[in-house]
Amino acid sequence: MNNKRKTTVAGMFYDQNTKGLEKQIKECFTHTIGPGSIPKEKTTNQKNVLGVIVPHAGLPCSGPFAAHSFNTLAEHRFPDTIILIGPNHSGMGPAIAVDPKGEWETPLGPLAIDEHLAAKLASTDAITADASTLHQQENSLEVQLPFIKFLSNQLNKRCSIVPLVMTQQDLETSKQVGEEFAKIINNEQKNIAIVASSDFSHEGYSYGRVPPSGLTADDFARKQDKYALDAIQQKNPDLLFEHIQNKGISMCGYGPVISLLTVAKQYSDSSVELLKYGTSHDTCSDSNTCVGYGALAVTK
Repeated sequence: MNNKRKTTVAGMFYDQNTKGLEKQIKECFTHTIGPGSIPKEKTTNQKNVLGVIVPHAGLPCSGPFAAHSFNTLAEHRFPDTIILIGPNHSGMGPAIAVDPKGEWETPLGPLAIDEHLAAKLASTDAITADASTLHQQENSLEVQLPFIKFLSNQLNKRCSIVPLVMTQQDLETSKQVGEEFAKIINNEQKNIAIVASSDFSHEGYSYGRVPPSGLTADDFARKQDKYALDAIQQKNPDLLFEHIQNKGISMCGYGPVISLLTVAKQYSDSSVELLKYGTSHDTCSDSNTCVGYGALAVTK
């Protein structure tokens, strides 16, 4: 296959060795902060999972939090296709880019792109087919792939992906992308879920952000993130964007989250569940730097 994306952060954000990575992912699920066990598909009380919010730091730091979101995807009819959307940290490339064809490599084996759905998204006004942008070093999508491939292997279920990155995260664009996602979910017969990749607040000296007097970086990150989490659980993308702008919440992937919330608002019976929240202080950080990690699921 000609259009093949190579790994770019293997060995930095996650183990580049197959057995080492499998062990690392299992430890994320069984970690005291993780869900506690390797997921299995439920036979009763299954929900329709529209999507999940997942952090994207290195697996030792955010992996146990991310495991909660992927645990939910695995338990409730693991998707045929995952629309994977995250922020473009480089700031280079089109407003919204999708990789239209080929496959993405992982140490656990490749994940094929759902070229039918990618083409549908690329035909819209909001989204541009641009493989070169997505083939650059970008951890927001790549760190999700080992979880997806691990569960695909574990559950013996084929899963394809539609990878997108957002350079432009204004409210209008983010909502427009969500509306296109909703059309696809409504019109396709296959089981599709969205994985919105975002870390929450980035606080401390490493990020050039000094918390208010009397608060540690961890204290301030948790305070800021409560505003964002409340808006998300209310399915209120406008309020989330307002908090990002007015309260200076340093959440890197709010655009993808707004897109997911826009999908959620299409369904009156949908709800958002907070699966797990914490910060890098819970797993790996020093006292001067802190990143918030939230795992949430949108179900109906």
